[in-house]
Amino acid sequence: MNTEQWKILQLSFYKSCATVVKKGEIMPLTAFQKQVYAAVSLIPAGKVTTYKYLAQHLHCGSSQAIGQALRKNPFAPDVPCHRVVSSDLRIGGFKGHRKGWAIDEKRDLLYQEGVQFMASDRIHPDCIFIFPKIAASSF
Repeated sequence: MNTEQWKILQLSFYKSCATVVKKGEIMPLTAFQKQVYAAVSLIPAGKVTTYKYLAQHLHCGSSQAIGQALRKNPFAPDVPCHRVVSSDLRIGGFKGHRKGWAIDEKRDLLYQEGVQFMASDRIHPDCIFIFPKIAASSF
């Protein structure tokens, strides 16, 4: 199975999951969460997108809704929610936190994947992933 076939299989899996078990608790997944997780799975290592770009790609009017879905991501790190950052190219949130150990962990994950940071602790614009022009409903 080549990389492209594997990615298609993963996207199909994230879209088809109705529930997941996390910490012994059954959690239903909404259609919106499935779309968010499938879209985030398209972001390659070494790249990031913003909550705003992801919202636009999914035809969603709320970057905060994207953040809430990512905060509940039961598939991390396979669904790389750490690759979504603020519009000003700062780290943004991670695991429900906006500072401290969680942000350090997100920064480390991005750095290990090859994301470049500028002196201002912002992500270099060359690392921005722009989604292909496909309909969100195709997920």
